[in-house]
Amino acid sequence: MLKAAKLSRGLFIAKAADHYFQLGNINERRAETELAIRAYRKAKRYANEAKNRRVIKGIEAKLAILGMRDGPVPTALKSYRQAKSNHGKYSEECATKANNLALAYLAGKAFEAAKVEFREAIEILEALNILDQIKLAMAYINLGSLYEELNQFEHADAFFHKAFDRLNPEQTPLAFNVMLNAIRRNAVRGHTSRAREWFG
Repeated sequence: MLKAAKLSRGLFIAKAADHYFQLGNINERRAETELAIRAYRKAKRYANEAKNRRVIKGIEAKLAILGMRDGPVPTALKSYRQAKSNHGKYSEECATKANNLALAYLAGKAFEAAKVEFREAIEILEALNILDQIKLAMAYINLGSLYEELNQFEHADAFFHKAFDRLNPEQTPLAFNVMLNAIRRNAVRGHTSRAREWFG
């Protein structure tokens, strides 16, 4: 019984760290810096409890970038170049830094630069064929959200569909959020046929 309780607690901690990290990513994408920092700090607390050094490192990098007074882009760019030099382009570390750089560009409304870096992150993650499907799904969501910001809704929907296909709806609420938000957005814009596609 005690062993089962410990296992259950361990799963909860891992999920909590993951969900707060995703929430931080969403708030960062929306340029809600304070909310992003709050979510990343909560994610770090759970990641510390889980002793997941890889996740902790990623969160610390995010918090360092968001805390820079002279703006996030120079810090994110330096971090990306360092990762590329140390690990090579086709590494998970480099994909993470490219995504962080894209988010920094996005916060500054440098949409074309953000698009290039989101695509870079996706290219790397697809080439690596990593087991962490949520990471790749989040990269698709980030690029889909950028296309939505640019009113390029067909491109946005294509990447939201890609994200949904990478997620197991039974295991993560993120999949349902992707689906429901896409349905809502299409319905609001009067694109009922696209909204219905999500039910197929």
